[in-house]
Amino acid sequence: MHRGNEENRSPEDGQHEGQGRTEEAEPDGRREKVLATAKEPMNCKAIVEAMAKKKLWSSPAGKTLEATLYAALLRHTRDKGTEARFAKAGPGLFTINRK
Repeated sequence: MHRGNEENRSPEDGQHEGQGRTEEAEPDGRREKVLATAKEPMNCKAIVEAMAKKKLWSSPAGKTLEATLYAALLRHTRDKGTEARFAKAGPGLFTINRK
């Protein structure tokens, strides 16, 4: 399946700044780095902003992808259950799962 230009890829696509797949470029790894250092749960807009600030990901053409990130985090927490890397901490809020 063709996804278009690499610079238009979202944090969900597993690509980072035109690079191939690496552990560093995995979307969970970037979100995990942001949430692991957060002092309190974060909403998706704050996660996207923190990833951009830390240069872990930049928004293509200024587009924000909070809804895509939110759906991915919900899917991850639902599918992985207690083994999920992330936990839903409240309405619209996520944190690292400190098992």
